[in-house]
Amino acid sequence: MKKNIFFFFALLLLVVTASAQKISYQAVIRDSQNRLVTNSPVSLSVTITHSEGTYTESLNSTTNANGLMSLEIGGASGFDAIDWRNATIRTVVTLEGGETVENVAAVTAAPLALYANYAADVNPSAPTILAIYTHIKDTLSHYPTLEVLKDSTTAIRGALIDTASAIRGSMNTQVNQLQANIDTTSSHIRGVLIDTAAAIRGSMSTQVNQLQANIDTTSSHIRGALIDTAAAIRGSMSTQVNQLQANIDTTSSHIRGALIDTAAAIRGNMNTQVNQLQANIDTTSSHIRGALIDTAAAIRGNMNTQVNQLQANIDTTSSHIRGALIDTASAIRTTVNMKANAADVYTKTETYTKAEVDALLAQMQNLIDNMPKMGQEHFVVAADQTTTETVFTLARTTKTDCIYRIYVNGVMVGGSNNGALLPVANEENKVKYDGTKNGDYKLKADDKVTIVYWY
Repeated sequence: MKKNIFFFFALLLLVVTASAQKISYQAVIRDSQNRLVTNSPVSLSVTITHSEGTYTESLNSTTNANGLMSLEIGGASGFDAIDWRNATIRTVVTLEGGETVENVAAVTAAPLALYANYAADVNPSAPTILAIYTHIKDTLSHYPTLEVLKDSTTAIRGALIDTASAIRGSMNTQVNQLQANIDTTSSHIRGVLIDTAAAIRGSMSTQVNQLQANIDTTSSHIRGALIDTAAAIRGSMSTQVNQLQANIDTTSSHIRGALIDTAAAIRGNMNTQVNQLQANIDTTSSHIRGALIDTAAAIRGNMNTQVNQLQANIDTTSSHIRGALIDTASAIRTTVNMKANAADVYTKTETYTKAEVDALLAQMQNLIDNMPKMGQEHFVVAADQTTTETVFTLARTTKTDCIYRIYVNGVMVGGSNNGALLPVANEENKVKYDGTKNGDYKLKADDKVTIVYWY
């Protein structure tokens, strides 16, 4: 004996695992008396027929206190090859005791996550929803979560700013230190050159003064020696003259006269010689003094020339060193300016990158904010309906081109695709069930109605 078993596709979503994709399958089981089959073991045989072939799978489950059976379909081989665009699903449920029932239905509202792979070929009545869903799916596959991307972008921006600041600070410090080293080195070299020149001048002045003192001392010694020699000669001659005078006195008068004449002549001759010697001494001393003075002057002139030449060499060397230091400082400043220009380019690139990332984040946030969400609302019919039309009020405002699906007692009877459930014109949040699209079925008291839609 067969029982009437109603199936309710309450939730169909994409589950990504290490091996394959799966969809969740739920069905509410009722018997022929419309009573729930609760807390009972059931077996499910699933056959999905599509354009590429047939997929089969057998599963076991147990209904809960509400008669709900929950399973995951997709554990067998070939599930990932299903073409969901035109698939039909055939289910055979076997209850405890061996009773079975078969149900065949087209796959329409679910599984949307898998169906989105064929968004380019779906019914154009919902292009906006499926295009947005596909775009979000592809985009978010590169960005695990928006918050992680925001945090990463903020961290990258902060790191770039900190790095640029550190580079600028380091470069400024190095330039200032280099300038200080150049100034210190230049000052030290200038001081050493000035001290060296002063020491050379001092040493040469000391040597010149010492030479002048030696010349003056030598000239004084020579003059004294010549004067002493003349005095000695005069003393010796006077002694001889006196001795001769005594000899003359003791000689005969005739000889005395001759001797006196001779002595006078000798004395005159000697005086002349002494005077001539004195003149020669004075002339020689003058010549020696002049030669010594000329020699000292020549030495002074030569030393002054050498000192002036050394001073010129020192000034030239100092000028060359100063020029080399200035050229080095200029080259360093040029290099620093080049680095500053590079830092400016880096800053502009950083600013542009920030703007691009912020724009991308804004686009993603806008996309997520406007992404349609699937809503699901449950209703219990209060009383038997006298007509085939029943109006329901939804809790949320739906999107334009919204896709509707309606389930009655767990069985999908259609929606916006066949006109079984459509929005009420000029009535916000209201939709109307049309039983003429469901075999003229009028809703009865306690019928459980589930409406699935996008908002």
